[in-house]
Amino acid sequence: MKKLLTLMLLVAGLQTLAQQDALFSQYMFNMLVINPAYSGSRDVLSATLDDRYQWIGFPGAPQTLTFSAHTPLRNQRLAVGMYLYSDKLGPLRDDGLDLNYAYRILFGEFTRLAFGIDLGIHKMHIDWDKANPYSDNDIAFANRVEGKIKPDANFGIYFYSTNYYVGVSSKHLFENTMTVDDIQGSYTFTTLARHFYAMGGYAFPVNEWLVLKPSVLLKYTAHAPMNVDLTASALFTNLFWLGVSYRTERNAIVFLTEFNIGQHLRLGYSYDTYISKFAGQSQGSHEFMLNYEIDLYQLRLLRDLNVRYF
Repeated sequence: MKKLLTLMLLVAGLQTLAQQDALFSQYMFNMLVINPAYSGSRDVLSATLDDRYQWIGFPGAPQTLTFSAHTPLRNQRLAVGMYLYSDKLGPLRDDGLDLNYAYRILFGEFTRLAFGIDLGIHKMHIDWDKANPYSDNDIAFANRVEGKIKPDANFGIYFYSTNYYVGVSSKHLFENTMTVDDIQGSYTFTTLARHFYAMGGYAFPVNEWLVLKPSVLLKYTAHAPMNVDLTASALFTNLFWLGVSYRTERNAIVFLTEFNIGQHLRLGYSYDTYISKFAGQSQGSHEFMLNYEIDLYQLRLLRDLNVRYF
């Protein structure tokens, strides 16, 4: 067999949804995963570990583990970052590493316009230990075909100040095809479709202990409906966030929280539930986030701004 039946079903599902990027409910706490121009925007070295378990109850349901880090340089106009991830769906696995660079135009003390570029590599392949053949004599399983490493590129623009942000980005600019090789040749099983994102948010300080923040994220890929995330969150006493999101994709409701532990550590958690026909088939999705920050150049202290709203 030139193509695995299991792989065909999985990829058909991906191509139907068209959204191939990993999904994050807590993107608003680390927008580097969708916009490389976000690099350095927190004015500190910021490192984030995110672990997402999606569609609990489905065999082979998606699981995504990411690690990202970004920081401004001593020259405040420049920032760098990196993004390492592993995205699993049944036996299908997508691993990648992205390195990014951002150039920031400074407007006064707090406002920035940033342009970011991201270059990286992807490898989409099959985890054969998790694949269950219908026949022990399947040639594809016997040959254990492997995926190829492909280059990738992303671009973004991010404009922000103390209380607001807007941004646009595009990922997978090369639109590379993902292929596997066996003894009979090379076969294309999917194309890394170009994704477009638009985002925005505003923080409204109500008083010294309460800040309200509405935000929106738009996601678009050709030949698929636009997906929208609408979020309303509140920061209490500069210590913890509580929020709720509505996601048009599968009509999901997301409950999220984040805790600021001291000046360096943040912990986040979110739970997705569904209000469509999908609701009876899944136990929801869980996402855990751990962030550590350290001020390498005292940029945040110089600006006398210890709390970041995004």
